[in-house]
Amino acid sequence: MVGPNYSQRSEDYLRPNEPAKKHKRGRFGGLIVTLVIIIALVVTAAYVIRFRNSHHTFAADSRTPKSVENALSDYSSRIRQAILKPQEDADAEAAVGAVTDDVSKLAILNATGLTENEYLKPQQATVNQVVASFTKKPSGYEVLTYQTSVVEYTPQEGTTITINGVKKELLVTSTSQMHRLSMKAENGIGNLSVNKDEVVSPSAAPTATTMLATLPQEDGDAAKPASSSATSTSGFNPGRAVEYAENWAQVGVESVDDAEVRGGRYPGEVLNQKYPYYGNDNCANFVSQALAAGGLKRANSLKLDVKNPDAWSDGLWLTLGVKATRTWTLANANFAYMLSQSGHYVQAGEADGKSMEQMAGLKPGALIYAAWNGGENKDHVALVVGQLSRGKKSQPIISQKGWNQYNMPLSAHCAHELQQHKNARWTALAVK
Repeated sequence: MVGPNYSQRSEDYLRPNEPAKKHKRGRFGGLIVTLVIIIALVVTAAYVIRFRNSHHTFAADSRTPKSVENALSDYSSRIRQAILKPQEDADAEAAVGAVTDDVSKLAILNATGLTENEYLKPQQATVNQVVASFTKKPSGYEVLTYQTSVVEYTPQEGTTITINGVKKELLVTSTSQMHRLSMKAENGIGNLSVNKDEVVSPSAAPTATTMLATLPQEDGDAAKPASSSATSTSGFNPGRAVEYAENWAQVGVESVDDAEVRGGRYPGEVLNQKYPYYGNDNCANFVSQALAAGGLKRANSLKLDVKNPDAWSDGLWLTLGVKATRTWTLANANFAYMLSQSGHYVQAGEADGKSMEQMAGLKPGALIYAAWNGGENKDHVALVVGQLSRGKKSQPIISQKGWNQYNMPLSAHCAHELQQHKNARWTALAVK
């Protein structure tokens, strides 16, 4: 009988007197490989969850009844007419009560803030409606529609328009919101017309995009003051923050790389897929992205606590980059962090939406927070991107997400919001 040839060893051949030692090392190495594979799979899954491009793009619904489409077309046309009407004509009609039909009255309310004012005169306007859903009612229809208004303004005599410090000859603005419209036919017969128009708040609106992250509910901890003194963060450039906001707040923007674009809730809205998306409550997340683009340093933490007031990050390390801090995603916590921790902001003033005096000197990169009920809790934040000035008067121009607004004069933004939030107040943080 021929015995084993010990002189011809291979990796899988063991001498009879050393199997235990070799086998132990083999098992240990296998465990390491398995652990590495598991970690790699977890990390990969985490980033897939965070960045997956799952979205729905709204398009015209062929099932929408023709009568609803006709009513929407008529209503959009009236809104456009209300936006473009010279101020003196609108004042004259209001003085004599010339507008009597309900549809035109609703269209005028819808156009609030977008009409001619002391700074700007509208030259062109488009109003687009995209049906998200409709419900048949005994008297007509209830329709949820995404409305986007794009307006081109020229300056009134003596007005200067600047965006990020650059003088502009025109100001193009856009605003997108969801509206709940009621439509009915007179006496139950004939053509449908809009008889009620209600703006749906972002938090109550259905989202067209599968949410990539879950926004935590605000609570007392989220606004807790930071425990340490302001951290020095060099290299912050407000101009670059504004450039980011200008690029990503436009409706139908064409200047960004298609590979970076994720569709939003309505046609033309774009989102940077490098970041998590919080659906209808995306305002603080968007502002944080802009500030990070401007060079404001993230403050990470070894604590596994998204409520940590000392951290500001779109993805904490110990959550494998999946969970953002509340200071990044919630306006109230963001306000506390920027004021006490960022090292670049100071409180600058307040406004009730009707008087802009305390907001007049805000420069690009400033932050404006809104408290819808007029209290201390901040519900919303927008970034100042420019300014309107005329003589000794001026006001900021903002861009935001939540409901998308691009290059919107603050007075127009406030006028829209005061229709829903009668007691709203705005607080500003200026760049140091």
